[in-house]
Amino acid sequence: MTRRDDSLIGQVVAANVVLVVLTLFGASLVTGLDLSVDHQRWQFLVLALAIILSLCVNMWMLQRRFRPLERLIDRIEEIDPAEASALDLPGSEPAEEISRLAQSFRRLLDRVEQERRRSGQLVMRAQEEERRRLARDLHDEVNQALTAILLRLEALAQDAPEKQSQEVAELKRLVNQAMDELLNLARQLRPTALDDHGLVPAIDAQLKRFAARTGVEVRMQSDGDAEALEEDVQTAIYRVAQEALANAGRPAHART
Repeated sequence: MTRRDDSLIGQVVAANVVLVVLTLFGASLVTGLDLSVDHQRWQFLVLALAIILSLCVNMWMLQRRFRPLERLIDRIEEIDPAEASALDLPGSEPAEEISRLAQSFRRLLDRVEQERRRSGQLVMRAQEEERRRLARDLHDEVNQALTAILLRLEALAQDAPEKQSQEVAELKRLVNQAMDELLNLARQLRPTALDDHGLVPAIDAQLKRFAARTGVEVRMQSDGDAEALEEDVQTAIYRVAQEALANAGRPAHART
Protein backbone atom coordinates (compact mmCIF):
# COMPACT_ATOMS: atom_id res chain seq x y z
CA MET A 1 0.00 0.00 0.00
CA THR A 2 1.40 3.40 -0.96
CA ARG A 3 1.27 5.77 1.98
CA ARG A 4 0.12 9.30 1.39
CA ASP A 5 1.08 12.40 3.29
CA ASP A 6 -2.48 12.73 4.59
CA SER A 7 -2.70 9.13 5.85
CA LEU A 8 -3.94 8.55 9.38
CA ILE A 9 -0.64 7.20 10.70
CA GLY A 10 1.22 10.15 9.18
CA GLN A 11 -1.10 12.61 10.88
CA VAL A 12 -0.72 10.85 14.24
CA VAL A 13 3.09 10.78 14.00
CA ALA A 14 3.23 14.43 12.92
CA ALA A 15 1.01 15.45 15.83
CA ASN A 16 3.21 13.49 18.26
CA VAL A 17 6.38 15.11 16.90
CA VAL A 18 4.92 18.59 17.25
CA LEU A 19 3.74 17.89 20.80
CA VAL A 20 7.09 16.42 21.85
CA VAL A 21 9.09 19.31 20.36
CA LEU A 22 6.83 21.84 22.06
CA THR A 23 7.12 19.92 25.31
CA LEU A 24 10.92 19.83 25.04
CA PHE A 25 11.26 23.55 24.50
CA GLY A 26 8.58 24.31 27.07
CA ALA A 27 10.40 22.23 29.68
CA SER A 28 13.65 23.96 28.80
CA LEU A 29 12.11 27.37 29.33
CA VAL A 30 10.37 26.40 32.57
CA THR A 31 13.47 24.83 34.11
CA GLY A 32 15.64 27.69 32.88
CA LEU A 33 18.17 25.51 31.09
CA ASP A 34 21.18 27.47 29.91
CA LEU A 35 22.73 25.74 26.91
CA SER A 36 25.92 27.74 27.39
CA VAL A 37 26.59 25.79 30.59
CA ASP A 38 28.20 22.41 29.91
CA HIS A 39 26.30 20.22 32.38
CA GLN A 40 22.96 21.84 31.47
CA ARG A 41 23.71 21.36 27.79
CA TRP A 42 24.35 17.67 28.48
CA GLN A 43 21.09 17.47 30.39
CA PHE A 44 19.29 18.98 27.42
CA LEU A 45 20.93 16.49 25.03
CA VAL A 46 20.04 13.55 27.26
CA LEU A 47 16.46 14.80 27.49
CA ALA A 48 16.33 15.28 23.72
CA LEU A 49 17.71 11.78 23.08
CA ALA A 50 15.19 10.29 25.50
CA ILE A 51 12.37 12.09 23.72
CA ILE A 52 13.66 11.00 20.30
CA LEU A 53 13.87 7.41 21.53
CA SER A 54 10.32 7.62 22.84
CA LEU A 55 9.24 8.99 19.45
CA CYS A 56 10.87 6.04 17.67
CA VAL A 57 9.16 3.58 20.00
CA ASN A 58 5.89 5.42 19.48
CA MET A 59 6.25 5.27 15.68
CA TRP A 60 7.10 1.56 15.84
CA MET A 61 4.04 0.84 17.96
CA LEU A 62 1.82 2.92 15.69
CA GLN A 63 3.08 1.14 12.58
CA ARG A 64 2.58 -2.22 14.25
CA ARG A 65 -0.99 -1.35 15.20
CA PHE A 66 -1.84 0.23 11.85
CA ARG A 67 -0.27 -2.50 9.69
CA PRO A 68 -3.31 -4.84 9.96
CA LEU A 69 -5.55 -1.94 8.96
CA GLU A 70 -3.37 -1.27 5.91
CA ARG A 71 -3.53 -4.93 4.93
CA LEU A 72 -7.30 -4.85 5.29
CA ILE A 73 -7.54 -1.72 3.11
CA ASP A 74 -5.29 -3.34 0.48
CA ARG A 75 -7.50 -6.43 0.46
CA ILE A 76 -10.68 -4.37 0.18
CA GLU A 77 -9.26 -2.43 -2.77
CA GLU A 78 -8.45 -5.70 -4.55
CA ILE A 79 -11.96 -7.10 -4.16
CA ASP A 80 -14.13 -7.29 -7.26
CA PRO A 81 -17.78 -7.55 -6.12
CA ALA A 82 -18.68 -9.08 -9.49
CA GLU A 83 -16.70 -12.22 -8.62
CA ALA A 84 -18.03 -14.40 -5.85
CA SER A 85 -14.60 -16.03 -5.37
CA ALA A 86 -13.13 -12.66 -4.37
CA LEU A 87 -15.46 -12.16 -1.42
CA ASP A 88 -13.07 -13.67 1.12
CA LEU A 89 -11.15 -11.49 3.54
CA PRO A 90 -8.12 -12.41 5.64
CA GLY A 91 -8.65 -14.10 8.97
CA SER A 92 -9.03 -12.45 12.33
CA GLU A 93 -6.74 -9.52 13.08
CA PRO A 94 -4.97 -8.91 16.40
CA ALA A 95 -6.75 -5.60 17.00
CA GLU A 96 -10.37 -5.99 18.05
CA GLU A 97 -11.51 -2.90 16.14
CA ILE A 98 -9.86 -4.06 12.91
CA SER A 99 -11.30 -7.54 13.34
CA ARG A 100 -14.76 -6.04 13.81
CA LEU A 101 -14.26 -3.86 10.72
CA ALA A 102 -13.23 -6.90 8.68
CA GLN A 103 -16.23 -8.89 9.91
CA SER A 104 -18.59 -6.00 9.12
CA PHE A 105 -17.22 -5.64 5.61
CA ARG A 106 -17.47 -9.39 5.09
CA ARG A 107 -21.13 -9.29 6.11
CA LEU A 108 -21.68 -6.36 3.76
CA LEU A 109 -20.17 -8.30 0.87
CA ASP A 110 -22.32 -11.30 1.73
CA ARG A 111 -25.43 -9.11 1.59
CA VAL A 112 -24.29 -7.66 -1.75
CA GLU A 113 -23.80 -11.18 -3.12
CA GLN A 114 -27.21 -12.29 -1.85
CA GLU A 115 -28.87 -9.24 -3.37
CA ARG A 116 -27.11 -9.84 -6.67
CA ARG A 117 -28.32 -13.43 -6.77
CA ARG A 118 -31.84 -12.38 -5.82
CA SER A 119 -31.83 -9.74 -8.57
CA GLY A 120 -30.63 -12.33 -11.07
CA GLN A 121 -33.43 -14.67 -10.06
CA LEU A 122 -36.01 -11.90 -10.40
CA VAL A 123 -34.71 -11.02 -13.87
CA MET A 124 -34.82 -14.69 -14.92
CA ARG A 125 -38.35 -15.08 -13.59
CA ALA A 126 -39.47 -11.96 -15.43
CA GLN A 127 -37.91 -13.23 -18.66
CA GLU A 128 -39.53 -16.65 -18.29
CA GLU A 129 -42.90 -15.08 -17.51
CA GLU A 130 -42.64 -12.94 -20.64
CA ARG A 131 -41.64 -16.00 -22.67
CA ARG A 132 -44.62 -17.88 -21.26
CA ARG A 133 -46.97 -15.04 -22.19
CA LEU A 134 -45.61 -14.79 -25.73
CA ALA A 135 -45.82 -18.56 -26.20
CA ARG A 136 -49.42 -18.54 -24.97
CA ASP A 137 -50.33 -15.68 -27.32
CA LEU A 138 -48.74 -17.44 -30.27
CA HIS A 139 -50.55 -20.66 -29.49
CA ASP A 140 -53.94 -19.26 -28.54
CA GLU A 141 -54.31 -16.29 -30.86
CA VAL A 142 -51.99 -16.43 -33.85
CA ASN A 143 -52.26 -20.19 -34.27
CA GLN A 144 -56.05 -20.04 -34.03
CA ALA A 145 -56.12 -17.31 -36.67
CA LEU A 146 -54.00 -19.46 -38.97
CA THR A 147 -56.28 -22.42 -38.29
CA ALA A 148 -59.28 -20.31 -39.31
CA ILE A 149 -57.48 -19.31 -42.52
CA LEU A 150 -56.67 -22.96 -43.21
CA LEU A 151 -60.31 -23.96 -42.76
CA ARG A 152 -61.37 -21.16 -45.08
CA LEU A 153 -58.90 -22.37 -47.68
CA GLU A 154 -60.29 -25.90 -47.31
CA ALA A 155 -63.75 -24.55 -48.07
CA LEU A 156 -62.47 -22.58 -51.04
CA ALA A 157 -60.64 -25.62 -52.39
CA GLN A 158 -63.91 -27.53 -52.72
CA ASP A 159 -65.51 -24.90 -54.96
CA ALA A 160 -62.40 -23.52 -56.65
CA PRO A 161 -61.89 -24.12 -60.36
CA GLU A 162 -59.17 -26.53 -61.35
CA LYS A 163 -56.97 -23.64 -62.46
CA GLN A 164 -57.03 -22.09 -58.96
CA SER A 165 -56.76 -25.37 -57.07
CA GLN A 166 -52.97 -25.34 -57.29
CA GLU A 167 -52.82 -21.81 -55.88
CA VAL A 168 -55.13 -22.77 -53.01
CA ALA A 169 -53.03 -25.87 -52.33
CA GLU A 170 -49.88 -23.72 -52.23
CA LEU A 171 -51.55 -21.32 -49.81
CA LYS A 172 -52.55 -24.25 -47.59
CA ARG A 173 -48.96 -25.48 -47.63
CA LEU A 174 -47.66 -22.06 -46.62
CA VAL A 175 -50.22 -21.77 -43.82
CA ASN A 176 -49.32 -25.24 -42.50
CA GLN A 177 -45.64 -24.31 -42.64
CA ALA A 178 -46.33 -21.09 -40.74
CA MET A 179 -48.28 -23.02 -38.10
CA ASP A 180 -45.44 -25.50 -37.65
CA GLU A 181 -42.91 -22.69 -37.30
CA LEU A 182 -45.10 -20.87 -34.80
CA LEU A 183 -45.54 -24.00 -32.71
CA ASN A 184 -41.79 -24.60 -32.79
CA LEU A 185 -41.17 -20.99 -31.77
CA ALA A 186 -43.70 -21.30 -28.94
CA ARG A 187 -41.96 -24.45 -27.68
CA GLN A 188 -38.61 -22.66 -27.75
CA LEU A 189 -40.01 -19.69 -25.84
CA ARG A 190 -41.61 -21.80 -23.12
CA PRO A 191 -41.96 -25.55 -23.65
CA THR A 192 -45.20 -26.96 -22.30
CA ALA A 193 -43.36 -30.17 -21.41
CA LEU A 194 -41.30 -28.27 -18.83
CA ASP A 195 -44.44 -27.04 -17.08
CA ASP A 196 -46.52 -30.18 -17.54
CA HIS A 197 -44.03 -33.04 -17.18
CA GLY A 198 -40.83 -31.65 -15.64
CA LEU A 199 -37.19 -31.08 -16.53
CA VAL A 200 -36.05 -34.51 -17.72
CA PRO A 201 -39.01 -35.17 -20.09
CA ALA A 202 -38.69 -31.63 -21.47
CA ILE A 203 -35.00 -32.08 -22.29
CA ASP A 204 -35.68 -35.56 -23.68
CA ALA A 205 -38.35 -34.15 -26.00
CA GLN A 206 -35.94 -31.48 -27.13
CA LEU A 207 -33.27 -34.10 -27.86
CA LYS A 208 -35.72 -36.07 -29.99
CA ARG A 209 -36.63 -32.99 -32.01
CA PHE A 210 -32.94 -32.20 -32.42
CA ALA A 211 -32.22 -35.74 -33.68
CA ALA A 212 -35.16 -35.59 -36.09
CA ARG A 213 -34.02 -32.24 -37.45
CA THR A 214 -30.27 -32.88 -37.76
CA GLY A 215 -29.97 -36.66 -37.92
CA VAL A 216 -27.53 -36.58 -35.00
CA GLU A 217 -28.28 -39.04 -32.22
CA VAL A 218 -28.01 -37.57 -28.73
CA ARG A 219 -28.31 -39.48 -25.47
CA MET A 220 -29.08 -38.12 -22.03
CA GLN A 221 -28.20 -39.58 -18.65
CA SER A 222 -29.60 -38.08 -15.46
CA ASP A 223 -28.83 -38.91 -11.85
CA GLY A 224 -30.86 -37.94 -8.82
CA ASP A 225 -34.28 -36.37 -8.58
CA ALA A 226 -34.43 -33.42 -10.95
CA GLU A 227 -37.90 -32.50 -9.71
CA ALA A 228 -36.42 -31.71 -6.29
CA LEU A 229 -34.58 -28.75 -7.80
CA GLU A 230 -36.05 -25.27 -7.57
CA GLU A 231 -38.02 -24.00 -10.54
CA ASP A 232 -35.40 -21.36 -11.36
CA VAL A 233 -32.65 -23.99 -11.37
CA GLN A 234 -34.67 -26.30 -13.63
CA THR A 235 -35.33 -23.45 -16.03
CA ALA A 236 -31.63 -22.51 -16.10
CA ILE A 237 -30.62 -26.13 -16.81
CA TYR A 238 -33.17 -26.36 -19.61
CA ARG A 239 -31.93 -23.12 -21.17
CA VAL A 240 -28.32 -24.34 -21.02
CA ALA A 241 -29.31 -27.58 -22.77
CA GLN A 242 -31.33 -25.62 -25.33
CA GLU A 243 -28.41 -23.31 -26.11
CA ALA A 244 -25.98 -26.25 -26.31
CA LEU A 245 -28.20 -28.05 -28.83
CA ALA A 246 -28.62 -24.86 -30.85
CA ASN A 247 -24.84 -24.42 -31.03
CA ALA A 248 -24.33 -28.08 -31.91
CA GLY A 249 -27.01 -27.92 -34.58
CA ARG A 250 -25.33 -25.14 -36.55
CA PRO A 251 -22.36 -27.23 -37.81
CA ALA A 252 -24.67 -30.18 -38.48
CA HIS A 253 -27.01 -27.94 -40.48
CA ALA A 254 -24.05 -26.46 -42.38
CA ARG A 255 -22.83 -29.94 -43.40
CA THR A 256 -26.25 -30.85 -44.74
